[in-house]
Amino acid sequence: MLRGVFLARAEDLEWFAGTGGIARQLPQAYAELHGALGLPPGAGLAGLLDALHVRLAEADPHIAFAAAQAWTAWEAAVMGMAPREVPPDTPAGRAQRERRIGRNRIHVHYCRAGFFLGPRGCLDGIEALSELPVTLVHGGADPVCRPEGARLLAGLLPNATLNLVPGAGHLAQDPALAPALRYALDAALAAD
Repeated sequence: MLRGVFLARAEDLEWFAGTGGIARQLPQAYAELHGALGLPPGAGLAGLLDALHVRLAEADPHIAFAAAQAWTAWEAAVMGMAPREVPPDTPAGRAQRERRIGRNRIHVHYCRAGFFLGPRGCLDGIEALSELPVTLVHGGADPVCRPEGARLLAGLLPNATLNLVPGAGHLAQDPALAPALRYALDAALAAD
């Protein structure tokens, strides 16, 4: 079972973080991301990822955390969520800040490396999975991973079933998506 299919192609990353995708629908949030990183609005995806990489690796924890916060705020904006609160400056809060920096360092590292996949992302070698039964549960209004990716993958896997949930977004906790995920998991367990 797969949820929120991200194929890791260049076009999928461009949609999420480049100037030609969801940024066109969220110009203010995208400008805030660029501003937080000291970038001009048209810096492009490579410039954005490079700036994030440099700032997240900064020895000064305030600079690194500011970059992590900027990226986290962008992710939240794309998903239509409120930005995550800044943890307080306590030992537990500092540990949470370090985890957020580390998570974003890894994410940006993979983004900059094209997810260590070829130009077709996860589609290279997909024929090896053609015999497996696959259930894809995807939000019909997912702003992070476009439904077109889930449709494409389902079309390439002969034993795939795609449940494109109308109105559902990206998060597993989405009120429209959660029941579909439970149903798919129950069905998979019953088939065993």
